[in-house]
Amino acid sequence: MEIIHLGPWQLSVADYCLSDQQQRIELEPLLFKLLHFFAIHPRRIINRQELVEAIWQQSYVDDNAINRAISELRKVLQHPELPVSPIKTHHRKGYSLQLDPQYSKQQLKSETMPAVLAPKIDSQQQDASSTKVASQRPVKTSAFYAVVLLLIISAAGGYFFLSAPEQPSDSEPNIANEATIQPVSNRQQLEMLNRQKVTWFKGIESRPLLSPDKLYLAYSHTLPNNHVRTIVRKQSSVLGSAPQEMIIEDDAQLIFAHTWQPQSQVLLVQKISKDGSACTFERYNFATFPAASAEIVSHCEHLNISPAQLSHDGQTLFRAQSTNGLLTPSALVAENIATGHIQLLADAPTSGFGVAMLALSPDGKHLAYIMMPESNHPEIYLYSIEKREQQRLAALPVPIVIMGLDWSATGDYLLMPATNALLKLDIASKAITTLILPPDLQVGELSLLSDNQAYVSPLSFGSAIQGGMHILRISDPFNPEKAKVSPFSEAAGSTHELIFHPTDPKQLAFTANWNGNWQLWLSDGEQHYVVTEFSDSEAMIGSLSWSPNGRYIALTRQGNLYLYDLQLKQLLQKTQNNDIAQTLWLSDNSGLIVTRILQDNQNLWQLDLLSDSLQQLTFIAGAQPQYDHQGQLHYVRDGQIYRYVDGRRADLARPELNPGTLYQQNQLWGAQLLSFSFMGHLRRQVLDTSGNSSAFETQFPYQFMSLYPNPHNADEVFVTIFQPPEMALEYIEWQTTAVNESSAATPVKPKTP
Repeated sequence: MEIIHLGPWQLSVADYCLSDQQQRIELEPLLFKLLHFFAIHPRRIINRQELVEAIWQQSYVDDNAINRAISELRKVLQHPELPVSPIKTHHRKGYSLQLDPQYSKQQLKSETMPAVLAPKIDSQQQDASSTKVASQRPVKTSAFYAVVLLLIISAAGGYFFLSAPEQPSDSEPNIANEATIQPVSNRQQLEMLNRQKVTWFKGIESRPLLSPDKLYLAYSHTLPNNHVRTIVRKQSSVLGSAPQEMIIEDDAQLIFAHTWQPQSQVLLVQKISKDGSACTFERYNFATFPAASAEIVSHCEHLNISPAQLSHDGQTLFRAQSTNGLLTPSALVAENIATGHIQLLADAPTSGFGVAMLALSPDGKHLAYIMMPESNHPEIYLYSIEKREQQRLAALPVPIVIMGLDWSATGDYLLMPATNALLKLDIASKAITTLILPPDLQVGELSLLSDNQAYVSPLSFGSAIQGGMHILRISDPFNPEKAKVSPFSEAAGSTHELIFHPTDPKQLAFTANWNGNWQLWLSDGEQHYVVTEFSDSEAMIGSLSWSPNGRYIALTRQGNLYLYDLQLKQLLQKTQNNDIAQTLWLSDNSGLIVTRILQDNQNLWQLDLLSDSLQQLTFIAGAQPQYDHQGQLHYVRDGQIYRYVDGRRADLARPELNPGTLYQQNQLWGAQLLSFSFMGHLRRQVLDTSGNSSAFETQFPYQFMSLYPNPHNADEVFVTIFQPPEMALEYIEWQTTAVNESSAATPVKPKTP
């Protein structure tokens, strides 16, 4: 048979096998045709249209299919003797094989491909078409702050922001978000002069806060056991001496650092009891450090992700206030501390997160804040406290999550971290400059020491989702004596969404990122099989929904709807407007009900699969469509479940949220209402026809992100939890250099594969 030698690999033309001295891989027909075509045209740049005509032999092929095939081929060709991929991308031109083939003949051997197991926690990541479940192990508990972050962002945006552009070339650096920010930004490169770790506790160290006099550094510390405390460090002026630290902690409370009062040594913190029954804002005066006097400023109902801020005179508390719980839109309010009177400064959007970040200027005269509507296109505003006037400084035209906001010492610009870049917004000109960070540095939060010095935290949406999500199986969840928790998978990386087959109790589908890309998998209870993969960016797959006839699985990614056809084994993209969130199949398989986000409003729409047309169902805000046991459509608005009546009417069909928890999501399950919270509360409420109900509640040592009740087993649920990486604060010092535009990568518009 004919053998093509490609570096360390040998490609057997007769039996579609790729082998070296250690392994033998049987290629799928598509991958074999693709590799063979590259092999007979080595070193030549082959454009996409030529690949379509030669490999797919169709008039049109979706870009997603080409991207996925190239990605899979690159993974197959990975080898210790090939430090870089032999398949090179030529930006806007095509691809080429960077190997010189040699041909030979040899006798065909009868061999079988060895089984490829799922990637283990301590093994190298491998690509596999079928994966066997490894033995179970205990799963560590999650960090509360990171879970709060993920739930807030995911609920606000439906998992479809932070889309990274396709790599222009194999040799170009991956600068996240640069292409999306570029249309409104000048660019400068940050060259690091000094960079060093400044904290060493285990867990997540986040929200660095330098006092106005730069004498104290405060930050939040989430321990591995989910306990949150605030640490205040006095900066030493003596070189080499150890800093003094004071820890604000309480075994029964979670304590989050918020902000420093302008021109003072007063730190504002938020304290929340672990059972969710008490919440206060308190201020600590560190003028007599390490002693500090504490005073309650205000009472609250839940955790404020957006930092609250005391006014210059300490008489007013500026904060975000949501309409009905943590995951409903937030307005900007000013609370008079003496009287408790609350003044509305900026309305909350009809949907979305609302006020996301706020910070007072050094002189205390201006309040900058970020408004995050449902579209996740941040808008930066400036409110004059003296004039009671506000203006919009900028609106970013792309969806991106901003977790930090800080003023320069002179108050002439704002600095906002955007993971792999810093956005510098000039107050006078309203111009935005993108400061590009080195590839190995990610910044989610920061506090400026000077114009070129800062304390930073890597905590961001991107860092939070890296390998941190895991699905657990809970048997008998409402029977404390019998409840049993076990990991759904032992593989390294993240496992996130899950959906059950409508009729077969052994089959389910789930999403995972076990090799650097998000994939859709099927499981028969013993083995996992990957069915499709997205390889263009790290954007997650969300909102799985299985058609009643079992043929299709609907999913969303970057705001677009896809259908995976299990019969044809084909992925179909149904929308391209980046505005789709949750999905729910119609009972007759003819279409889906989806949450659609248009002009900062979220409503339910119906998609007809034959015509691909969308028809609006509701004209009042709503999301998360779901059926009850009678097939009646319900949806969520302001954290509560409503029964759909018509486009402009809905009935409040279920009880209010349980006020005893920090955060709670309600979900219908037949004739029952299931609720779960950040703090591991799991509640089942049985609803009968008379309107009476009986509730069962239990507690688990995890922070739940998602809940998946098993429709085939009333005594089993699956949950997604978060297991955080280690994150420390760093000190960085930099200088800026101009970007060489002639050699810089041409910005490209982010696209969905």
